[in-house]
Amino acid sequence: MVTWESISNWKQLNNQWELILGSASISGAPLSLHMLMIGIHLRTFLTYLNHINEMPVFDPIGPICQNSSAPILPSVSLNGYTGTWSGAIDSSITGIQTFTFTPDANQCSFTAQMNVEVYELPQIVSIDGVNDILCFGDSAAIEVLASGSGFIGYQIDNSTYSNSNQFNIPSGNYEFGVIDENGCTNITECSAYRT
Repeated sequence: MVTWESISNWKQLNNQWELILGSASISGAPLSLHMLMIGIHLRTFLTYLNHINEMPVFDPIGPICQNSSAPILPSVSLNGYTGTWSGAIDSSITGIQTFTFTPDANQCSFTAQMNVEVYELPQIVSIDGVNDILCFGDSAAIEVLASGSGFIGYQIDNSTYSNSNQFNIPSGNYEFGVIDENGCTNITECSAYRT
């Protein structure tokens, strides 16, 4: 069993300070008195501690969808280090964005990086059949063609998404929506009648 006394700024044994037995004085290193039980004898040692830098730890962010509300990068790590990031998440730019966290001065911490992926939105390529409705009140079969990541779901006027991209609708104004396998959505407004 080891007990510790007189250690300033103590955070975590074995994480922030490294024990250097029998070492000479190190400038700025705290002097520590520790006791060690060896068999039935209690021994007391004077030692110097060498500070060990820690890596700031953060919860991962994302992925997020293009043009969604971008989360703010945290200014405090999960293990208590404060600092600044090299930039901010821009949800209008798709792909992987990399940010560097620089700890504030005198925290004995490394810089850290975080990658945030921004998914591209699915796109409605065309809505076919909207001009087939000749008169007000007539109906027509409409087909929505879309591109995106993986499975695409379709809906009209905030209905439930389904795998069918065909709708039989009367003349009028509609909102057609699509969702991809990442949960990213996109909406297009459309008038279904001949002008």
